[in-house]
Formats: sequence, C-alpha cells, structure tokens
Amino acid sequence: MDSRQITQEQQPWLLENGDPKRLTKEARHGHGRSRNVHNLSTSSLRKRSGYTLLSKDHRACLQTVLVNIQEVILGTKLSILFSAIPAAILAHYFGLGRAWIFILSLLGLTPLAERVSFLTEQIAFFTGPTVGGLLNATCGNITELIIAIFALSNNQIAVVKYSLLGSILSNLLLVLGTSLLCGGIANLGVEQK
Repeated sequence: MDSRQITQEQQPWLLENGDPKRLTKEARHGHGRSRNVHNLSTSSLRKRSGYTLLSKDHRACLQTVLVNIQEVILGTKLSILFSAIPAAILAHYFGLGRAWIFILSLLGLTPLAERVSFLTEQIAFFTGPTVGGLLNATCGNITELIIAIFALSNNQIAVVKYSLLGSILSNLLLVLGTSLLCGGIANLGVEQK
C-alpha cells in the first residue's frame, strides 16, 4: 500500500492532514497503535501520584467529618448556649458564687440534653424502633444519671433521692398532664371516649 493512499483514519497523527478535530481518543492516547505526538505529550507521560489521590480521599473524609460535627454542634438554635459551659468553668475557677455557677451550668446543660436527644433519634433511624426506643429511654435521662453519679461520689444521697423523686414526678405529672391538656385542646369538637 502506498503512503499516499493511507486514509486519515489509519494515520490521524500526520501533521499534513491539517484536521486535528478528527483525532479520536484512542489515537491521541495510542491505544492499540504506536506512539505518536499526542500520546508523547508531557501530560500523558506524567503519572499520577498515589499520594495526591490518597490526600484527596483524606480531604473528602475530613470534610465529611467536619460537616457532621458542624451539624451536631451547630444544628440547633440552642447552640448559642454552649458558651455557658466554659463560662461556668471560669465562674467556678474565679469563685463567683454558687448561684452563678448553677445558672451557667443549667444553661450549658440545655443544649447538651437537646443534642443527646437528637443523636439518639439519629441512631434510632438507622438501628430500628426497638433499639432506638431503648437508646432514647437510656440517653434521655443521661443528664440526671450524670448528676446522680457525681452526687453519689460526693456522698450526697439526699440529692440523689430528691433528683429521682423530681424526675419521676416530672414525667408522671407534668408530661402526662401537659399531653392530656394539649390533646384535649386540639380535639375540642370531638367526643372523647
């Protein structure tokens, strides 16, 4: 076969063709053909470093972790009260008084309790209703459990007794009473049986 009879499809890399738009991807990268001008360029000879690919994975993983931490910590309007936690520690350190320490600690516990509730609901979403209900019942009272453990470690049994009594009365009377009241108001026109 004469070199003049070679079509552009057979030798697309010839410079005299003057039509670089007809170069296929296989021709540019030399798949199944000999090396040519296009597949000898510096960009195609350069090998990708495994380190950069690994660091992209780490960056993506780190970004996912940071987004999740942001959702957990800043995902509520109560997140402004997180600043009360270091303020309570500083109030204790500088001896501002028990009332200030109590108020700041109470304000700091509010967003923590809400976030624990949020996290148990998220775990329940993935584990199912049985495990989720158990986690919600356990972690829903985690603040009371922590207070009871600290009170017991300081030999303040009366505080633990009153804390448990307050928790029981709160759940039996306040929550149940509020639920019945709101249910009655919502269903005023409906006959209750």
